[in-house]
Amino acid sequence: MTSVIRKAQQRDIAQITNIERDCFPNPWDASTFLTILVRQGMSIQDFGFVLMNVINEEEKIEGYIVWSENLEQQEGRILNIAVEHERRSKGLGKKLLSVTFNSMQENGITSCILEVRVSNEAARIFYEKMGMRASDRVHNYYEDEDAIIYRIDW
Repeated sequence: MTSVIRKAQQRDIAQITNIERDCFPNPWDASTFLTILVRQGMSIQDFGFVLMNVINEEEKIEGYIVWSENLEQQEGRILNIAVEHERRSKGLGKKLLSVTFNSMQENGITSCILEVRVSNEAARIFYEKMGMRASDRVHNYYEDEDAIIYRIDW
């Protein structure tokens, strides 16, 4: 079977939340994902439109991505992306990010940013392979660590 990217649905929240808990030291909870789903495609102050996709094989969610598109500023922002540990290094994150970048560009977005923990070397290498470049550092962005801001312009 092949993995398919589609819009996240309410039935996906339990699997998304499990992946989130497994991947992050300070995970978002199910209510955060539910709020995103309920408001998906609606403009949220300071973020613009917030959207979420999943990548799945049959009924198994393998990963997800949450992003925003601020059409006025023509800027996108990756808010969250994760792939199940056992499904990493199979190109799923690349597919999620590529589809998201394409969506942004189709909607007139000319740049995208994201924040990543300084210690997350694997993610930093991945973002650089995807064409993003470190552009800034934010002290104590996470409660216990600085963040590197990555950016890509089209």
